[in-house]
Amino acid sequence: MTKVAYFNWFGAKDPKDENDFFATIATDPHDLFECTTSSRCQPSEAKLFENRRGAVVGDSLAKKKGWKVGGGQGHAQGTIFPGDWEFYVRGSNTATRSW
Repeated sequence: MTKVAYFNWFGAKDPKDENDFFATIATDPHDLFECTTSSRCQPSEAKLFENRRGAVVGDSLAKKKGWKVGGGQGHAQGTIFPGDWEFYVRGSNTATRSW
């Protein structure tokens, strides 16, 4: 059986440092980790990601930004979708390969 999940480039920036780019992608939490082999997240954390404001962030980005799972709120300034988007770090993932 083959599965798919959508990824929508969100194009947001950290409002505290607009020059510090990192990828922001909206996706469906139900199928995401079943469809990719390039990253993994703990199942308990993936479940928490199902909230509309839930975010799973890469472990290296979380370390760089000082974000911790369950540790509060972050913000992303929209570029493609204008607005100030609040999110909660609900999980972190580790890349299993580099691109």
